[in-house]
Amino acid sequence: MADVTGTLRRQHDGREYELRLTFGAIASLQAGHGNDLGGLLAEGGITGVPPFDLLLDIVSAALRKGQRDMGRPEADDLADELLTADPQLFAALLKTAFPDQRGNGDAAAEGS
Repeated sequence: MADVTGTLRRQHDGREYELRLTFGAIASLQAGHGNDLGGLLAEGGITGVPPFDLLLDIVSAALRKGQRDMGRPEADDLADELLTADPQLFAALLKTAFPDQRGNGDAAAEGS
């Protein structure tokens, strides 16, 4: 598995935010979405329209890990704003976290 400590940076409202999708973040997401994260980690991944709650939760978790001082309500709100402004953010986050995996986030990006 690739280095999952890669940091993705995004600008929003004149501020730069760091997003990091780590094993710890993934583990906490599994508690709410199941071990395969709603099919994301399953072979073949998600087909069709991805579950938007999963996308928002993943971006929120990555913001909390990357910013370290951001609470969940703020991260949830910012995740919504960032994904609304850039639906490709989710695919970019997966490619940054897992750079050696081909097709990461393709189904999710297409369904966004």
